[in-house]
Amino acid sequence: YPTNNCALQFNTGGTILDPQTIFIDFLTHTGQYSGNNIIQKFINSTNFAIANGKRLYMMETNTASCGGFAGLSDSFGAALWGIDYAFQLAVNNFAGGMLHTSGQSVYYNPFTPPPTNQSTYHQWTVGPTYYAALASAESIGPSNGTQVLDLGANSGSEYTPAYAFYENGNPVRVGIINYVTDPSGASDLQVQIAIGGSGIG
Repeated sequence: YPTNNCALQFNTGGTILDPQTIFIDFLTHTGQYSGNNIIQKFINSTNFAIANGKRLYMMETNTASCGGFAGLSDSFGAALWGIDYAFQLAVNNFAGGMLHTSGQSVYYNPFTPPPTNQSTYHQWTVGPTYYAALASAESIGPSNGTQVLDLGANSGSEYTPAYAFYENGNPVRVGIINYVTDPSGASDLQVQIAIGGSGIG
């Protein structure tokens, strides 16, 4: 987890974090709570695992431990964060990651069942991290051999990361994230994709 909400959820006496104050650091490719930043402390571990023929998994992770944050973990921004985080796991040779799911009182669930036996009239609800997992799985693909490259697009912009997905050394998909939104449309992202220097885009 990049951070926690334990002080508020369980009255630990620690510093209570304001989700709207820290949210901006989830909405960048390199911010304090970004997937890129989370992964850095595990680079030596992934290298060690690969050198020894092992697979490394990120276990029990999500936006924040102790159930996440209202207004952050249950937002569209959390879905973008989750996609970028999943792609960073792949770029850095993790074999996978487990998005933690808990009871009905948490904010980060990919999906939440209705209480007790009410499923005949109260349906399951889907959260942002479900969509992050879905988009990530579709982008990475089912081959179990996909190579993922962080393109450092737009001069390494922290707001518009882009990834290339390769199968058997051939580019097959591109994933682009735009963390910026504004009502004017001035932050809309325009891209040109060229395969093999062909200039076709």
